[in-house]
Amino acid sequence: MFLRKFASSTLLMTSVSVFRLLAQYISIPILSRLLSHEDYGLMAMSMPFVVFCMLLADAGMGLSLVRTAREKHEEWSSAFWLTCAIGIGLALLILTSAPLVAMLYEEPRVAPLIMLLSVAVLMQSTYAIPSSYLQQQHHFKTLAKIDAFSLVLSICTALYAATHGHGAWSLIYQQVVYHTVKAILIFYFSHFRPLWGFKWSLVTQHLRFGRDMIGVNLSEFFARSSDMIIIGRLLGAAAAGAYSMAFQFVRLPVMLITGPLQYVLYSYLARFK
Repeated sequence: MFLRKFASSTLLMTSVSVFRLLAQYISIPILSRLLSHEDYGLMAMSMPFVVFCMLLADAGMGLSLVRTAREKHEEWSSAFWLTCAIGIGLALLILTSAPLVAMLYEEPRVAPLIMLLSVAVLMQSTYAIPSSYLQQQHHFKTLAKIDAFSLVLSICTALYAATHGHGAWSLIYQQVVYHTVKAILIFYFSHFRPLWGFKWSLVTQHLRFGRDMIGVNLSEFFARSSDMIIIGRLLGAAAAGAYSMAFQFVRLPVMLITGPLQYVLYSYLARFK
């Protein structure tokens, strides 16, 4: 019974990754006709700093809370308010640091793109804890549907914006719409409603767990993003765009196999502490 549920859950999350891949295969050729390599390059140059902030958005507490009983409402709520505060702080950091990142690239067009992406970081921090709430209950079907719907709507937004001449902004809108819609749907379907109030003592153990998770994620981030920063700085937006599109194929094994397997396996093993 356990193996069957585990296999079906993994297959379900893998199907979302496959759907995401197919959606990209359909949308990217269309967008590539409407957008230039330079547009993709501006997007690729904007993302590393934003992805860096996304890694810090929930301070690693989301995964830690999967091990916590849902009846501990005060503990879940305290973690939620803390992640919201972190998200607001990171969004403000992005807004103030965007001009400096643009100076690093010597590309002023990057700054406003990064500023708008701060909304995506803020949204991710708000749905991190409710998403873990669903993960703990093994509601993978709900998570899969939410991700698929958010993805389709975000792609439609990008296509509409691209056909109306918005250039690189089309790709930025795609990210903002994806995370905003996902936040709304996760809140609605998770039925997670935080209590008013915050206790620091209830989140310290989750912060210790998150500290180690963030350390691992940051090392992977710098290994994965350093080449993009160097290419964007030395060769420009067009070269960064071509490299970014090609690199997506390298990540296929992680997207289709490793990622879903790890996501599902952790939620099943978490109950054993």
